[in-house]
Amino acid sequence: LESFRPSGASHVLACAKRFVEYQREQADAGEISHRSVDQLEGQIRNHWSKWERMIVYEVTTAHVDDWARELRKRLGPGTTTVVLAGMRSMMRWMHRRQELSTVPEFPSVKIPENDPRLLSREQQDAVLETIPVERRGIFLALADLMLRPSEARALRPAVYEPVKNRTDKDPAGWMTVKCAADGESGNATVREWTKTRRVRTLPVSDRLADWIAKYVPADARLTQEFLFPALCGGMISHSTLRTTWDRACRDAGVREVPVREGTRHSSATAARRSGLPLDLIRLFLGHTDAKTTERYSKHHNDALVALVRRGK
Repeated sequence: LESFRPSGASHVLACAKRFVEYQREQADAGEISHRSVDQLEGQIRNHWSKWERMIVYEVTTAHVDDWARELRKRLGPGTTTVVLAGMRSMMRWMHRRQELSTVPEFPSVKIPENDPRLLSREQQDAVLETIPVERRGIFLALADLMLRPSEARALRPAVYEPVKNRTDKDPAGWMTVKCAADGESGNATVREWTKTRRVRTLPVSDRLADWIAKYVPADARLTQEFLFPALCGGMISHSTLRTTWDRACRDAGVREVPVREGTRHSSATAARRSGLPLDLIRLFLGHTDAKTTERYSKHHNDALVALVRRGK
């Protein structure tokens, strides 16, 4: 019997360490982002202390329910969901490897929907006009192409193609979105896929094309690593985007909203309000599931309700 007794390697945290190593190998192979592995390590370090001496084969649904209840007392519902998902992923990995016979049932945590913080087209344009013109390009891309900040930061000069001999039906150019920044700092690496692993080729607005023609050198494909580089060169950091956007909101006299909501989300909601079909909005946003895009219809209705309430 002693030879079959679970060893220290069967403790939950020991299994988590092996799972992180497996995830790190996947990240090195380019299958997932390094940032997701770093976040998993942080969750294990900060929130998995309950499992320090528990054998992984002894974990039951009751244990998981008790843990979820403890997490809810000190964490928000969104963070609680992410922490539980990390444990569930590890146990499913062990089950797939036939190291674990069954995976306990994990509780679902209801996440309340936050009221969207959005800008109208007029407010968005006012903020964009306040940003110094030489730094405005990336914000035009965020607003007009509805890009994620990580996608806009990773754009390279070669992904933009201006349209020559334009007709009235042609856009000013086309932008291919296929990469994203893997991290928020200026030293972040570029991963060769987007969040949903979809390559999108989007029509470029006249104002963004005019900005590129004026502020991006003609030989940028050879001399410039990024389409919208930082002032000192290299990738622009997310904190720089955030501080520049927040300052522009204050200068324009517009309520401060996060850069992602003030550009991508606000533009998608405005597009839906103008009658653009959800399928077309989904193509711009790069969603794989139409249900994800449907929330912009709800945002549209929320904006109308808010307008009526202000009228009262």
